Amino acid sequence: GDDGFGWHALDAATNGEPETRGLHATDTTFWNVTGGNPVRFGSSMETEVFTDVSITQSYVLRAKEVALKFDVQDWATVSDVTVDGFHVESQPVGGQAIVLQVLKGQYSNDTGYRDERGRITGITIRDFTDVTADTVTLSGWDATHGVSDVALEDVVLGGAPLTTAQVRTNQFVSGVTVS
Repeated sequence: GDDGFGWHALDAATNGEPETRGLHATDTTFWNVTGGNPVRFGSSMETEVFTDVSITQSYVLRAKEVALKFDVQDWATVSDVTVDGFHVESQPVGGQAIVLQVLKGQYSNDTGYRDERGRITGITIRDFTDVTADTVTLSGWDATHGVSDVALEDVVLGGAPLTTAQVRTNQFVSGVTVS
């Protein structure tokens, strides 16, 4: 009924802002039915650092929303993440395979503690297949809170290799490679 892996950092005013690093998931299977995303980094990201993460050999049998979603709605810097071997076997109901975005949204901190945006940098998505042929969406918040250094390697959507024309970005995205 919600995110399969939903990595969040909540209530920094009460819990502080400990670093999150060294998360490694291997050989996982997701069946996402009534809500959420199989893998989600965000939405609430009330911390400074979220880094050194790997997800290896994942299978998504059903995705309700976005198959792989990073939506940093607070001030964390999410960096050095590798997703290697991510296979989506049914079209996500929401129709999107990959979304990486920095934004202010419904889950952003609203306690008055901090109202800031973060960054997404150093992301590698390799050996990713999805039956849908939808575009990949990458978007930053502003010039200092963007998305950078994203490598999309051996990504196949709808049975065809990903092309740069399928990667939608805004002006706050840089360093994207498709190979």
